[in-house]
Amino acid sequence: SLGLVGSEMCIRDRLEELEQDYNGGGGTTTNGSDSPSAAINQDSTGVRPTNIHYNALLLAYAKSPRDDKAQMAYRVLRTMQQHRREDCRPDTISYNTLLLACANTRDNDWKPEAFQIALVAFRTLVQATKQRAGHDDGQDENRGGHRSTVQATSTTFNHFLKTARHCVLSK
Repeated sequence: SLGLVGSEMCIRDRLEELEQDYNGGGGTTTNGSDSPSAAINQDSTGVRPTNIHYNALLLAYAKSPRDDKAQMAYRVLRTMQQHRREDCRPDTISYNTLLLACANTRDNDWKPEAFQIALVAFRTLVQATKQRAGHDDGQDENRGGHRSTVQATSTTFNHFLKTARHCVLSK
């Protein structure tokens, strides 16, 4: 059984295939590398991947048995932040799923870095919430028909506190 590790690889490989198809490469990418796709657009079937597809990969990392799950999820999130299309940029779910990956880190060698990643994600969400409160018009940001927000939620605080408990308090 491939389990979650197989799911994570399958999702990552499919994202790379979509990127190849849309960018005119035609073939598939099955190099097995751990680097997330850098620019996903739309494949020949008409599927235009969005941050929802990236979020699936983030969740696969968060639930995987990998020791470096937080670091791998953070790499995906950074790829999303640098994506040229707005609808592939991270949203609240992306950051919360990264926090979940940090909270699920159990290996003591990886805990300090996982906590630092969680701090970055948490601060980003809190800052976005403060900025949004300053000029909230009641509308979510429209990303080409894809409405999305970046703000702290109760899930944000839940995952961050869980990360602190697992990575700082229980060594």
